[in-house]
Amino acid sequence: ESESYFGAGWSGVERGTTGRVRYGSSGATLLLTLDAAYTYRLTLDLAAGDSTTIDVNADDVAIGTCAVRDRVPCDVAVPPGAGRAPVTALTLSVRGPARDSARLTFQRARIARVSTR
Repeated sequence: ESESYFGAGWSGVERGTTGRVRYGSSGATLLLTLDAAYTYRLTLDLAAGDSTTIDVNADDVAIGTCAVRDRVPCDVAVPPGAGRAPVTALTLSVRGPARDSARLTFQRARIARVSTR
């Protein structure tokens, strides 16, 4: 829940029924310091008022699509990249007509580094 990891599109920390959460809109960005030599497995615990589909991009490159529903984690792999910036911008974009009104609830994230060697 560190401020430095949450870019544009996120609220401050709030208390939700599941503990501390942040609310985000389409285009909300997570800022992650990732080593370019590794692949990372990222699991996001997100919720939305209605079933919602999001596209996940790392530095403007599509890396996955997730159906956002309660108790269904969003799993994506961030591939290695020689040209990756020191901070990777992970953007969550809501698909379809709900794009402008959808509210995502960020509950937690887990990041695991996977060796490419």
